[in-house]
Amino acid sequence: MNMKVLFIGMGSIGQRHLQNTQFLYGEKVKCFAVRSTLHNNYIKDGVATPVENLANHYQINVFNNLDEALVNHTYDAVFITNPSSLHAEAILKCLDYKINIFVEKPLCINLEETKAIKDKLACTDSILYVGYQTHFDPIFQKVNDLIVSDELGDVVSARFEWCTFLPDHHKYEDYRMGYAARSDLGGGALLGLSHEIDIVLNFFGMPKTIKAVESSNRRLDINADDTVMALCKYSKDDKRIFSLSLVLSYSQVIETREFKIQCENGFIDCDWVNGKVNIVNRELSSTEVFESNMSRNEVFIAQTKGFVDAVYCEDTSITNIDNSLNVLKFIEDIKKGML
Repeated sequence: MNMKVLFIGMGSIGQRHLQNTQFLYGEKVKCFAVRSTLHNNYIKDGVATPVENLANHYQINVFNNLDEALVNHTYDAVFITNPSSLHAEAILKCLDYKINIFVEKPLCINLEETKAIKDKLACTDSILYVGYQTHFDPIFQKVNDLIVSDELGDVVSARFEWCTFLPDHHKYEDYRMGYAARSDLGGGALLGLSHEIDIVLNFFGMPKTIKAVESSNRRLDINADDTVMALCKYSKDDKRIFSLSLVLSYSQVIETREFKIQCENGFIDCDWVNGKVNIVNRELSSTEVFESNMSRNEVFIAQTKGFVDAVYCEDTSITNIDNSLNVLKFIEDIKKGML
């Protein structure tokens, strides 16, 4: 394997993907980067350490803009990790060069942009993968298998929440200046914490109706949505109806990330923060405690390997644009259903 990979954006998540790519493939993958800022902070596990020159630290060539990068080299793949509002433009330019694309979630910021992306993707053989890494977590896979198997019977109700504190995300910078706090850059809890929406959609599909309420923590001082509670109505047919609640927040001073699924014959209780899920099967009078054996970064590593290996094998089945389009449709339906 000998590949050239371009990284657009060298913030926290961009450096994580670069570090994991170099860890997995070493000199087999030659890395390049596009940078719009000139900071020299080496960022790992939420800690920023100043270095003399970030490009030299990673031993990569750096370009000032994407156009310059695209005309100077031919790339096998690109990781797009710049602010969400800039995703669509970068994706479309890279598709012009038929490059395989990994883009951090969300795919883009609205449904209009997805149409342009989908139309151009259809004219290429490129892979387009959106980074919802939870799919590589053993807990996700365990619960998804349970739901597909119908082992616990029909779902009666479900509750999902991811509540975190935005100032704790990147303590080395003013959180109010980061993209997550700014609606003009595609920030806010709905897009930034859309992993939970992706999980809900994979487990249950699109709901029939959504109603929602938005609230805010004035002391957080951001100009994007910071707390949203949604109530969804699901219906397999006219007789089998269940409700699902979803809470996403950037303003809770301690982090909770969990879901609870009530089924006819059992109960699923997941605590993502501690990597544990309790599964109760009443018919078998059993309780299983399933724990993930992967760290957070090991999940990211598995995702990077899945993408790069798919590029090497020309396996387009990893493309997940339709799932990501549904995430944005879900968000649009939440906004339309605001009370």
